[in-house]
Amino acid sequence: MPPCVRFSGTNGGGTMPGVTSKDIDYVWYESGSLPPALQAIGASTGLSYTPDQLCYAMTAYTKDLNKYWQLYGRKFVAEDGPGSHSGKAKGSKCHTNYFQGSGCGATDAACWRADADAILAMKPRPAFVIGSTEAVTPFLDELSKHGELVLGQGGADAFTEPRAPYIWDWQMSSEQVARIGATYFCKKLVGRPVSFAGSAVMHSGTNPLKPPTRKIGVVYDVGVPDTTTAAVKAFRQTLAACGDKNVVALPYAADLNQVPTEMATIASKIKIERLTTVYAYMDFISAIPLSSYLESEGWQPEIVISGAAAIDDDRLAQLMNQDVWRHTFGLSLTDFSAPEHDYDFYKAYQVSGEPGTVMKLANNMWPYFWMAGDMFQTAGPSPTISSIESGMFSLPPMGGTPLNATMKYGTPGNRFLGQQDVREVWYCPTKVSPEDNKKGVYVPVLGGRRFEANAIDGKTRVFPQGVCGV
Repeated sequence: MPPCVRFSGTNGGGTMPGVTSKDIDYVWYESGSLPPALQAIGASTGLSYTPDQLCYAMTAYTKDLNKYWQLYGRKFVAEDGPGSHSGKAKGSKCHTNYFQGSGCGATDAACWRADADAILAMKPRPAFVIGSTEAVTPFLDELSKHGELVLGQGGADAFTEPRAPYIWDWQMSSEQVARIGATYFCKKLVGRPVSFAGSAVMHSGTNPLKPPTRKIGVVYDVGVPDTTTAAVKAFRQTLAACGDKNVVALPYAADLNQVPTEMATIASKIKIERLTTVYAYMDFISAIPLSSYLESEGWQPEIVISGAAAIDDDRLAQLMNQDVWRHTFGLSLTDFSAPEHDYDFYKAYQVSGEPGTVMKLANNMWPYFWMAGDMFQTAGPSPTISSIESGMFSLPPMGGTPLNATMKYGTPGNRFLGQQDVREVWYCPTKVSPEDNKKGVYVPVLGGRRFEANAIDGKTRVFPQGVCGV
């Protein structure tokens, strides 16, 4: 939360679309388009939710904003989607307003833009839209193009900056992920013998009795628009400057229908190239088949995770091939492993007074609400898009604990994407995770201490007793 602010008197009234002297209208966008593979994973891990659970969480978090943030006499009010887009009609017990998306496919840009246009045509037009982690770049682009403030998965500074100041996210930019990853590799891994791979990899050098020097590849997805290739290029250039000019690029199309085939090809390339160390700059759903195909190839390289796209979640790591994934370590953006009651998303739900227990995926939901609260508190009694930007940039760094990453907006090269730091982890398939009481957990070093790029040193702290479970 931002520093507390006292206020008395009258506010500025209707200073921007969706804002009156009494209300701040907003839209929660629910895409309704999770592909079958993700639906199956959600069902098997408990990382799914019903319309009622979404409804209760929205109600709870809106209550919290209206009670604990300084809104200068206004309150947040959720708008309902028109016609078939009505979210209010979806819940059987709890009924609240949100926009039910058209179930657009991941690559159907026209569909995403049509949903955005339907929101822009709403009366009143909302002050902001929460696209959450489900919205894709065409949706965000369409809203920002028409001057709509949107809180969603911006992904890359190269995407958010040209559309400033309309797209904001609490997550780390892809460029920042790559920069920190490059620092980690240069400080700890480049030019050193491979240490944590499987037997075939450890003996794959010219002298089978001596582990070879690391040979590195980076696996990454290429979406439309492509917001990752430039970051990977910068990653490879940094590694070239610190001693490894031969990092192998392993791109794949960001299309779930193609992922199994592409991961089989990439796994084969990793073995053919005799890569000892793979930077998994990728999402968890693609990493699952990659780990299986690597095992089929009989090749267990070091897997260095970037921490992006929930690849650092215990529940999801348990879905990987464990013989391959036991060689995994690297960077984590989020600590998913603590008891649920320790997290802010849980505490915020509890104090709201809503019934039952909050859905697990609310850990992706709550940050967009506190962002909205921060925006309209720091903007002052007469909010505009300009005062929102200056207010957010003026906030001091927040967080910085093991469970709460450091958030700071306005940092050059990462102005509209908040997270600044990471933790270092290693994976153990035989230890029990506090997240779900099942085997398979990311173990943090130094008690989960977080590092910004300039604080990463060259000391090896992962696998203190060797690869776990071997």
